[in-house]
Amino acid sequence: LLSILRRDVSWARQGLPLEAALSIGMGLAAGLHYAHGKTASDGSPLHIVHRDVSPANVMVSRDGGVKLLDFGVARAASRQSITKSGTLKGKLRYMSPEQATSGPLDGRSDLFAVGILLYEMTTGHRLFDAKSDLGVARKVADADFAPPSFVRPGYPPALEHVVLKCLERLPEHRYENGREIQQELEGFAFDHQVKATPL
Repeated sequence: LLSILRRDVSWARQGLPLEAALSIGMGLAAGLHYAHGKTASDGSPLHIVHRDVSPANVMVSRDGGVKLLDFGVARAASRQSITKSGTLKGKLRYMSPEQATSGPLDGRSDLFAVGILLYEMTTGHRLFDAKSDLGVARKVADADFAPPSFVRPGYPPALEHVVLKCLERLPEHRYENGREIQQELEGFAFDHQVKATPL
């Protein structure tokens, strides 16, 4: 995804084509739903959290398949942390408020990152931008950003609803799982006759 954003200079003005952004969003949501639902050999949930859902870790194959890479920083709740206390794993601009403040994480943290990617792909603007890492961290922690319709007039209200629900500051106000996001995006595409196609 990072290479696509770098290659498509029009992205900085208006975002990716809606069909492409929806295709990537649905693929990410489906992949995370699968990862978050993984279980141990005894059937108990692993509670996997990727922790680094960002453009550099999203690959779009030649046939349009969407793959989420680098589960190296992913963590199952059953596995002890091997990082030092207070060490952040992931990219600051794509963290959830709870990750940026070293709070407890579950799959809804990854769903916040899906919201960030949807926002950036469809508006052509960074969600959290500041002159310093500290400024970015403060914006992330407060979920401080302008709604998509503010930065891109005419933004579809139904799509904005999906994006803003992903980006709720409190995890309990977000979608419960990736499947819910996938279904909402599919419904939006159907209602607005948008064909989510491979890139």
